[in-house]
Amino acid sequence: MTCKLSDNKTNLASGHFLVLDVLEYQTSDGATHKWEAVSRKNTSGAVMLIPELIPSGRVVVIRQFRPPAAAYVWEFPAGLVEKGEDPVVTAVRELYEETGYHGVVTKCSPPVYSSPGLTSETVQIVNMTIEEAGQENPEPHFDGAEEIETFTVPQEQLYSFLMDSVAKGDVVDSKLYTYALMKNQ
Repeated sequence: MTCKLSDNKTNLASGHFLVLDVLEYQTSDGATHKWEAVSRKNTSGAVMLIPELIPSGRVVVIRQFRPPAAAYVWEFPAGLVEKGEDPVVTAVRELYEETGYHGVVTKCSPPVYSSPGLTSETVQIVNMTIEEAGQENPEPHFDGAEEIETFTVPQEQLYSFLMDSVAKGDVVDSKLYTYALMKNQ
């Protein structure tokens, strides 16, 4: 099977951060098809952090209002990689901005897609450790209109913690849910 993306695309809308295009592609049988897709502007992708506190092993999760979801969403800290920025630098910066913690990157995935049927955005999953000593009451340094609550949760209790939050009306990001589900087995 061989599908091929055409150079033909039609821009439907462009905002400050996002672009909506109609892409044209050809399937292996030679048929031409169209697909609506969103892409980001002025970024090299995103990072999602899995920060673990040492020595307790608790993970840092955040709760923030996400207008597209019209709800408070539980997720791992994350952020956009600025053009030319190393994703490791982005991860350290975003952890500090969103949670106030200082952490060390232990692993960084290659770029992966979280919703390839909708967007070309890639995300790099970054494992981090945070030494708890000396960071008992971190103060976030929010960027712009962010309103984020930070929580530390024992990994073995993460799934039930999230399900309790869902029962109260919050929603959970799929990456955090998958992580919690795997830790619940």
